Amino acid sequence: MSAGDHHAPDAPRAATARCIVVTGPPCSGKSWVAGHLAKHLGLPLISKDDYKETLYDLIADGQTLDDGLINRAAYELLYTTLDRLLRGGVSLIVESNFRPARDSARLSNLFREHDCFVRQVHCDAPAEVLLQRFRDRWEAGQRHPGHDDSKKIETIAASLREQCYGPLHLPGPLLRLDTTDLARVDLHALVARLVETPT
Repeated sequence: MSAGDHHAPDAPRAATARCIVVTGPPCSGKSWVAGHLAKHLGLPLISKDDYKETLYDLIADGQTLDDGLINRAAYELLYTTLDRLLRGGVSLIVESNFRPARDSARLSNLFREHDCFVRQVHCDAPAEVLLQRFRDRWEAGQRHPGHDDSKKIETIAASLREQCYGPLHLPGPLLRLDTTDLARVDLHALVARLVETPT
């Protein structure tokens, strides 16, 4: 082999990543569930609202917010981060109010591309419970002011009526979690189910 024939050795293939997708409608307890899983499974958590609220902070000073644009940007950041981490074999949890019609194909293609193990946790509760939580959360000041949820009640109600936040069409098992009464949700049992087989 001549000096000009030297090539860098191929990088070893990254280990197969594990991904837990936590989804469901607004105020179904997704963030709470995902945070618990991240803590007890020792996995990093990617959340769309983390990106969205960072964008609010960066551009809110004296500027009019285009919430739709910020939401789209937050999703693009989420997908870019998810792709990079899965490409590197990093196991993780991703959480958002994903919509099957919008997100199932994109997520499925990403998971197949990186050949990762997928588990989906879908949180849900009756519409009247979700809407009351939505109002209460905003009135209690528990949301970043950029969300301005007071203007979104009717939009969220319509989305719930149209069942926009159902389970995603993804490879891997689906675990349905009834979060009507958060005090009765057995998160320890959920963790146990997720570690029974590769996640």
